[in-house]
Amino acid sequence: MAIETGILLGIIVMLLWGFSKIPAKKAMGIIGPYYSLLYEHIVVGFLVLLIIPFTEFVLPSIRISIWLLCAALIGAVGISFLFRAMDEGKVSIVSPIAHSAAIITVILSYLFLGERISPLKWLAVGLMILGTILISFRYSDIMRLKFSNAVPGVKYALIAMLGWGAFYFAVKPVVDDLGPLLATVYLEVLVSLFIAVPLIFRGIRKPGRALKYSLTSGVCVAAASLLFNSAIEKSAVSLIYPLASSAPFISVILSFIMLGERIELNQKLAILLIIPGIIIASL
Repeated sequence: MAIETGILLGIIVMLLWGFSKIPAKKAMGIIGPYYSLLYEHIVVGFLVLLIIPFTEFVLPSIRISIWLLCAALIGAVGISFLFRAMDEGKVSIVSPIAHSAAIITVILSYLFLGERISPLKWLAVGLMILGTILISFRYSDIMRLKFSNAVPGVKYALIAMLGWGAFYFAVKPVVDDLGPLLATVYLEVLVSLFIAVPLIFRGIRKPGRALKYSLTSGVCVAAASLLFNSAIEKSAVSLIYPLASSAPFISVILSFIMLGERIELNQKLAILLIIPGIIIASL
């Protein structure tokens, strides 16, 4: 049986998002979380503008304009709070909370978009979400944590989770109205502008050696955004986002291959959940 187009695109998005974390992590180590995020999204914003000649450019309606502004603001806030959470808290606590965002997307899509998927697809969604949460932290790091060190950053991680979940829910009506190409242009340019706002207070910082890493991650994120929007045009966002957000599965494997990072027991278990989830989603 052939894999439906939306699922296939979702798998490619998962691969791109997963790979993008490798150069993004390198950039973060050189210029810090905010500036690595900023330069990545400058690249994304520039690349998606190149899509305009291939679209039938139209101004969105007032209703869709409101959706666009809300989605972009929520997305930018979600990303910003994630990086603040990682800066103030522990990644082993912050990451699994933030990567629970697909739960929010699934609930909102069910309640407000009327999305209905088969029981088998629900099983796939459950496996992928659980696997993504499990794979996004290291059990040994959790065991070494003191409670007082674990609490900082949690509130920001929760805001990031809610922001991401709401963002990918809000993207769906925009894509349905404008199509994936034009929706990508509007959304990514607006998100990039919102991310740039803190420059007023922070000032500019040259990327230096981080530039090549930001370019690489930016290209991946731009391509992933376009393909994600194309995927949810064809399939339910409540299925595609849990699939695409399984990207830490790819990051962990690539980190093992390219950086020699150890895969811990909980992450191995997560892989055993995510792979069947992807297979079931593809049926």
